[in-house]
Amino acid sequence: MSRDPYDDDYHDPDRAERERSPDDRRGDGRDERAIRAAKRRVMPPAIGLIVVAIFGVISVVIGVVQFPTLDAQFDEEVKKAENNPNVPADQKQEQVRLLNQFREWAKVGWIPFYGLVGVFSLITLITLIGAIKLMNLSGGFWPVAGSVLAFIPCTSGCCILGLVFGIWALVVMGHPDVKAGVAARRRLVYSPDRY
Repeated sequence: MSRDPYDDDYHDPDRAERERSPDDRRGDGRDERAIRAAKRRVMPPAIGLIVVAIFGVISVVIGVVQFPTLDAQFDEEVKKAENNPNVPADQKQEQVRLLNQFREWAKVGWIPFYGLVGVFSLITLITLIGAIKLMNLSGGFWPVAGSVLAFIPCTSGCCILGLVFGIWALVVMGHPDVKAGVAARRRLVYSPDRY
């Protein structure tokens, strides 16, 4: 006795496979879920790294803007010392001499200062690239480099935030969900069916 295929009790083992979309048959549905889960996990530390990079940019800009005005600031301090009526003349001369000596030391420090500005700018750029790559689940080197550089003291605009988000990002990158999401993203990006 044959069964009616339209009967509710009839079970067609191939029916479920036929009703699945082509993406689900390739496993893309599972990959998409893995990518979404990984992105949810990496989003908070990645945004934190972007904030750290923004603080780094702000601190570099403030340093670059303020450093050239040091000469004018020294001139102002010299005038204050010379015009102070409560200080004897010999102490005024000593203060002016010390201020001018310190000004010369500061001028010698300009070259290393601009070198440090370049290094901090590069660190900030790597942190920003790493955060963006982490958000997109791509670039194995960049997220790790950006996270490590973010938590090295005094290389970002805010040492505490850099430490917190840098370590958090490294911990999250080692999570199995994130590793699965990165692998799924690579499969989708490099899948021959996508082209």
